[in-house]
Amino acid sequence: MQTVTNPAAAAAGLRGARSGTGDRAPRLGMTMWFNVVVPDLDRGSGTTSLGYWSACSGLEVQLTPEGPFISGGDYGTPQYLPGQVTYNKVVLQRAMTAQGTRMVRQWLEAQTKQWADGKGAAERQHQSVTVEMRSGLGLQDAVIHRWVLKAAIPVAWAAPPLTTKGGDVALESLTLVHSGFLDSAEAAADCRLTLTEETLATNQLAFLYNPMKISLSKSRETESKHTQLHKEPPVVDPNSLKISLGELRLEGCREVAAGVKYLTRWLDLEPATGRSAIAPATAEGKPPVCDACEQRLPSPKDPSAGGSPRVLVLRWGQAREILPEKVLLKSFDVEFTRFTPAGEPSRATVKLVLQEHRSWAGARPAGSSARGPVSIGRQRAPVARGSGARPDDSLRGGIGGRP
Repeated sequence: MQTVTNPAAAAAGLRGARSGTGDRAPRLGMTMWFNVVVPDLDRGSGTTSLGYWSACSGLEVQLTPEGPFISGGDYGTPQYLPGQVTYNKVVLQRAMTAQGTRMVRQWLEAQTKQWADGKGAAERQHQSVTVEMRSGLGLQDAVIHRWVLKAAIPVAWAAPPLTTKGGDVALESLTLVHSGFLDSAEAAADCRLTLTEETLATNQLAFLYNPMKISLSKSRETESKHTQLHKEPPVVDPNSLKISLGELRLEGCREVAAGVKYLTRWLDLEPATGRSAIAPATAEGKPPVCDACEQRLPSPKDPSAGGSPRVLVLRWGQAREILPEKVLLKSFDVEFTRFTPAGEPSRATVKLVLQEHRSWAGARPAGSSARGPVSIGRQRAPVARGSGARPDDSLRGGIGGRP
């Protein structure tokens, strides 16, 4: 701590800091002089909509890197990579007054109504809360620093215990969570992960938040028991890319209902179009096969065979270089996690398994014929119409039973 040896000079410096006339002494921020502003609650009454508060804590930010990572051969230099930015809860405290406490209660009631209305994120109001630290209470006192808490949400309000002992001043506390007060890189408007039906662009599903993790898997399987009949083992799996997406969010009653509708539609096989209800058999007497997934189409011998899977367009910002543009839906899981007072689902968590849609024209695996790969000693079982999977999917690893 620095020792002040000239009290008169120190007093002059403080006077300069308060009045702003000092050339060298800066204005000092005072921890006991600050106010909290909620613009939507201001109603033209100035800039102190939630009034002045006597205490404010939690104005903190943590930049948490991932690591440490140890490189082989270098065991004395830990390495760190960028991680998550997190903000603490902000807790406000002050003596209770009739007007100030009433304004806080009105804000809390407006928030609780929004929590139960089942509207989507785009329709919900997100308001900022501003905390200003000043150099004093006078009109000439400057704002030293300002924290704008983005999308602030009140999560707790408390009054003190009421008792006849002590006779202390009643202090109320208000706790807020927020999306930060630092200006950081924001995602572009078109960077949400979306799935769109290729032949019907109005059927589109956009998720509220992008996934934290995406799993890609690709493998090739062979029938080793037939190696004596072939120079090379015939390919069983077409080596299509599988994409697993977890923890996708749907928010709002309309969004959840539309999401379930589209996912169910996309998993069902699409009946053949542009041909008769029962397609004729091929010249070899075999039932016709869909060019997209090699699923058998309806035929006189097997009218229960399904149609073609619906092709979806997958988009997520600049990830197009990694993720395939066209995919097929292999499976989905939807878990409803929130409901309106009337029992309507208003929030859901979705898990998807997609598979790359590949065109087989002129690019078939080795050992496959024009209508499919060589399969010795195996016959296909009938597939029910509307089923999203074919027999031996667990062995083939493909969506819609693509061999």
